[in-house]
Amino acid sequence: MSKSSPSTIISCFLHISLYNQKDYSLHMYDFLHSFVKYITELFTLVLFARILMSWFNPRPNAIYYFLIDCTDPLLKMVRGLLPPLGFLDLSPLLAFFLIQLVSSFLLQILHLIFV
Repeated sequence: MSKSSPSTIISCFLHISLYNQKDYSLHMYDFLHSFVKYITELFTLVLFARILMSWFNPRPNAIYYFLIDCTDPLLKMVRGLLPPLGFLDLSPLLAFFLIQLVSSFLLQILHLIFV
């Protein structure tokens, strides 16, 4: 049986430690990437549902109020940036653009940090 020198044992430990750290980093990147994508898709769907419900002028119910509560903060901010255009409300269009822009920015930052 051959004896292992202390330097060999330390180098093996460091190799295993670095491998596990890289593996953990990739798992964290995958998790955060998926999380950002799901949140983006969910908020986009909620905003789209609010737009559809506003077109069909539903009776106010719990779902309608939930959609308003979720989307009003962003839409109010966007309406403050846009000049009034009469009956035409372009704030949801700009909100969709901003959601995609922020999502893309966050995904690029995650890529720079973890990969």
